Amino acid sequence: MYQMIIASSNLSTNIIIDLVDAKNVTQTMREMGAKKIMVLRGVEDNKAYEQGLNNTTTAYDLMLIFEKIAEGKAVNKKSSDEMINILLNQEHNEIIPAELPKEVKVAHKTGSITGVHHDSGIVILPDGRKYVLVLLSKDLEDENAAIKAMAQVSKIIYDFINR
Repeated sequence: MYQMIIASSNLSTNIIIDLVDAKNVTQTMREMGAKKIMVLRGVEDNKAYEQGLNNTTTAYDLMLIFEKIAEGKAVNKKSSDEMINILLNQEHNEIIPAELPKEVKVAHKTGSITGVHHDSGIVILPDGRKYVLVLLSKDLEDENAAIKAMAQVSKIIYDFINR
């Protein structure tokens, strides 16, 4: 699970989905209030992809999930804190944390495939305040420019909150 989160390991993701079943993942999301997230399969499943079976999410649903984690309400406080500790170890830091001051902590999960880059998480300010940020993109023609733009959006939001 750790590698699935911090390194976006497809193998780890598939092992977890095989263990818990995609339907159970979706059901858990529903129980957390996320109505449109659909986990139908593991990643890189070309047969399922060809049948149109794709996992989907929305910014709103991701916001709800990260909000529950930030508030200590994803399962319980102890589990939420453990989730945050894992998310703080994210190895891909080119979007939300990229332009933020080093003393700001970001507990986040990234994801990408060709033409798509996402980053969602909890921004933890030095004074203890937190906010949730979800940045999703699709149909990217210039992925590097999009990553830079999303990092700039993260900085703009940080600056607004700290004015």
